[in-house]
Amino acid sequence: MTFRSMILISALLLGACSQNEPTLNAIESSQLSNADDSHRQDSLPVLEPLVLAKWQTSCALCHIDGNGGAPKIGFEEDWSELAGKSKEELLASTVEGLNNMPPLGYCMSCEESDFLAMISFMKGDTH
Repeated sequence: MTFRSMILISALLLGACSQNEPTLNAIESSQLSNADDSHRQDSLPVLEPLVLAKWQTSCALCHIDGNGGAPKIGFEEDWSELAGKSKEELLASTVEGLNNMPPLGYCMSCEESDFLAMISFMKGDTH
């Protein structure tokens, strides 16, 4: 492979990664609004901007639409089977992986505090 071909392929790959990254507003309007809102909580807790950015590129991949059986964000009944688990147990499931969720839920840069905030956010915990 020539140097020129390698540059071209690298540029195409990098360009594909940076275009059309979803924002929370795009996620909310395009995907959450399409869901059956009759079971969705009206308000969700707020995440710090840096944690929200991590959530958008990791957790959101499955938890917006329930891909792979993931509980959907803000839907109490989806989280009801996990209601008996403590935050520590939910954190352990996130770090170790559970069912179809891979270890760390695709977030290699997340800290423990990030995961706890994201779990509360998705469950709809307001306290």
